[in-house]
Formats: sequence, structure tokens, C-alpha cells
Amino acid sequence: MMNRRSVALGSGMLAVATGVWVICLAAQDVTPSARPDPQRELCRGALASILVDKNAAPFARLTEHCVIPKAAFRTLEAQVLRKVGEADQALGRKVAFDLVREDRVGNFARRFIWVMRRQRSAVRWTFEFYRPAPDQKWQLTGLSWDPGLKPLYRPAEGDG
Repeated sequence: MMNRRSVALGSGMLAVATGVWVICLAAQDVTPSARPDPQRELCRGALASILVDKNAAPFARLTEHCVIPKAAFRTLEAQVLRKVGEADQALGRKVAFDLVREDRVGNFARRFIWVMRRQRSAVRWTFEFYRPAPDQKWQLTGLSWDPGLKPLYRPAEGDG
């Protein structure tokens, strides 16, 4: 069984980000460690901001780690915030968020998959980071969300 981390706060906003980069990585599951991790904490901070309904740039801390120009990233963030009302009406208030998977490819690519639980449904958030060389900083290369929880399920014993 995989360790899960959960944060439960008040209500907030859910973002719809379309046209955001997604990189497919062949990865293996890694159980999150107990020590602080800068990339994991960046993701947690963004989701915590969304959960508590802070409309003041929930992805602001991610901007300095993003590979696209800051202005383009802010435009994407604005698109996310415009979808807040639609998502809140459709899915209900936010309840909590959990880190459900952390994947790594060598020492150059990482993916964090979080699930934000809401009253009527859950939403999967994926953050992807890339580091060109061990002496360089991690860069945010992918940020997406969707209601697709199906990929998170593992086949039950005996399923073929």
C-alpha cells in the first residue's frame, strides 16, 4: 500500500487548464519520503492555495521554475482562474487533497500526481519536473488536471 498525504481545509477553486504541456514518461512508483522535498512542496503549496480559495495567483511560486516565459505562464494561470466558478458549481466545494503517486525517471525527471477531493467528484492534478543535469535546478515542464482517476487504479488480484 502506498503512503498517502492529505490536507483538508475549507472551500476553494478548481482550475481548468487546457493547452498545458504533458510529457509522457516511463516511470516507476516511489513512496514519498518523510523529509521535505522542494518540488513536492511547490505542488502542495499551489494546491493548498486553491483549496482555501486564495484567488491571488495560486501558481506564483511555480512561475520561477517554469520553462515557458513568465508572461505565458501567467496567461495560463488566468485561464485556470476563469474556470473556477464552473468547476465549483459542477463538482462542489473542495474537501482535501492527497499525494497519491510520485514517479521518477533516473535523476532527471519527476512526476507528482495529486487528487483533490470535492463533494461530488475528485480531480487528478499532475505536476512534471525536468532537470537537464544534476547540477542544474528542476524546471516545471508539465501541469495539468482532469477528472480521470481511472489511470490511478491498479488491477485487482485475479484481474487479467
